Amino acid sequence: MILINKTISFSESIQNDGIVWIKDTYIPLMSACNLVQRVVLFKIETQQEADDCFALQILFTNNDNYQLFVEKYQDDFDTVLLLKFKNSIGVYKTVLTQL
Repeated sequence: MILINKTISFSESIQNDGIVWIKDTYIPLMSACNLVQRVVLFKIETQQEADDCFALQILFTNNDNYQLFVEKYQDDFDTVLLLKFKNSIGVYKTVLTQL
């Protein structure tokens, strides 16, 4: 199992619109890709005063599905997200592999 975790932070002025767009447009598009098992958006709760952050988690059942997704679709999905919000979004991606 492979889990992609994208930590996302929006500029305060577009945060609500960004969350709605990810939930209503981006997640359904990713979910339509048969290589992706599940896509979920979480709000990250912090103990310190910090900007709001969210975790977009994309689950793949195996490495083959993940690698094929990377080859065929990842750049397109990343580009759409960054272009949609231009200079109003920060994204940090990590890849988690089940042991």
